[in-house]
Amino acid sequence: MPLTGLVAEARRRTALINKNRQQIKQEVKRVIDFSAELEQAAQQKHFHWEECRHLKQAGGRCFCKRYMSLCAQERCNSKYVNAEETEIDLKRVLRGK
Repeated sequence: MPLTGLVAEARRRTALINKNRQQIKQEVKRVIDFSAELEQAAQQKHFHWEECRHLKQAGGRCFCKRYMSLCAQERCNSKYVNAEETEIDLKRVLRGK
C-alpha cells in the first residue's frame, strides 16, 4: 500500500493550516467579541426617558405621574422609566421607613 500520497497530502494540509492559523485566530476572536457585545447589549436595555409610561406632558412641561413631580428626563434611572406600577405607601415615606 503506497502511503507516500497520504503523507504528502497531510504535509500539504498541515502547511496550509499553519499558514492560515493567524487569520483563523483573528476570525474566532472577532466572532467571540461580537457575541459578547450582543449579550451585553441584551442585558443592559436602556429606555429613553421619552418612552416612559409615567410621562405626562402638559403646558410645555413634562411631569412624572408615578412620583408626582417634574420629570427628571435624562437623569432618570432606566430602571424607573418603565417600572411596574405599584402603590406608594405615603405614610411609610413620611415616617422615613
